Amino acid sequence: MTSRRTGGELVGRVPAPVLFVGSGLAQYIGAAIAVGLFAVAGAPETGWLRILAAALVLLAWRRPWRLTWTSAALRGAAVFGLVLTGMNIAFYLAIAHLPLGLAVAIEFAGPVAVAAITGGVRERWGGLLAAVGVAVLSTATLSGMTSAGEPEVVVLDVRTVGSSPRAVEDVLAEHSTEIAAELAAQQSAAVQGLAWILVAAALWAGYVVLGRRV
Repeated sequence: MTSRRTGGELVGRVPAPVLFVGSGLAQYIGAAIAVGLFAVAGAPETGWLRILAAALVLLAWRRPWRLTWTSAALRGAAVFGLVLTGMNIAFYLAIAHLPLGLAVAIEFAGPVAVAAITGGVRERWGGLLAAVGVAVLSTATLSGMTSAGEPEVVVLDVRTVGSSPRAVEDVLAEHSTEIAAELAAQQSAAVQGLAWILVAAALWAGYVVLGRRV
C-alpha cells in the first residue's frame, strides 16, 4: 500500500531554488496587482487583505487545530506572524512611493545580508555584488524621481506664451511656488518610500532567521 505524503513532505522534495523563484513570482506578481488597487484601497489596507488571504490559505492547508501546541511554539508562531505581517505592510507602503522594481531590488538586501553574514566566502562575495547593484539602481532611480521635470501646467503655459527667454522667465517666476512644492513632494515621497523599504528588508532578514527556528 502506498502511504500518503503530507504537504510538507511534498514541498521538501522540491529543489530550494525552485521554491525561491516560485515564492518570488507569487510575491511580486501579487504586488504588481496590488499597485492597481491603491486607488481603491490604501497601501496598508491592501497589505492587510493580502495577509488575511494568506492566513486563510494556510489555515485550510495546514489545519493547525489538529496539532499539539506548546507555549514556546505559540510564541514563536506569533512572533513569526508579526514579522511577516510587518514586512508585507512596510513593502506595500514603500511601493506606494517607489517604483516596484526599485523596491524589490532593495528589499532583497535583507535575505542577501543574512546569507552573507551566515554563509561562506561565496555568499559574502555574492552579497557584496548584490549590494553594489542595489546601490547603483537606487541612485539612478531616485535621481530620476527627484528630477522628473517641471509640472505639466508650467509646460503648457510656456508653450502658450512662446519660448523667448523673457517669457519663460515670467512663467517660471509665476509658478515658482508650484514647482518648489512639486519637487519637495517628489523628494518626500522618495525618502518615505526608501525608509519603508529598508524596514521591509530588515523584517525580511528577521523572517529568514526566524523561519529556520519556527
